[in-house]
Formats: sequence, structure tokens, C-alpha cells
Amino acid sequence: WAIEKCFRTTKQYLGLKDSSSRYAHIYLTHIKYVFYAYALLQLLRKKFKLKSTEEAIRKVKAWNEKYGFRKTAQKLNLLENYA
Repeated sequence: WAIEKCFRTTKQYLGLKDSSSRYAHIYLTHIKYVFYAYALLQLLRKKFKLKSTEEAIRKVKAWNEKYGFRKTAQKLNLLENYA
């Protein structure tokens, strides 16, 4: 049931349902960015050996509150081992 988990996470946490544009290209861009964010969270989940995408979201939010945006971005250097 991975696809249901994916859509639940993108709707509840990443704003998939929040686009209210009347223009198709803006709506499609919003959808692309939501799934791009989901893909990045999947990389974080694998990199830090977390159990779920929601856990990755909680971890990023906690780091952002504790360290601020710049240090959080440095901590999350995603392409380090994948380039």
C-alpha cells in the first residue's frame, strides 16, 4: 500500500491539496514540486535510516527549529553519497 501512503503524506504534510490555481500550468508545477519534495524526503529517510516519510518530516522540522535553515540545509547534504 505504498501508493496510499505516498498520497496521504503529500496531501497531509506537503500541500498537494492546497493548490487553488485555475491555470493548468501553475497547478501542474505545484504538483511537480510536491512530488519533488516527497522524493527528497525519501532520500532523507534512506540516508538517516528512518522508518517513514513522516518521521523524516518531523526530523527536518526539529532540526530547522533547533539550528535554523542554513545549518539544517548543510546537515541534509543529500547528494553527498549519491552523486
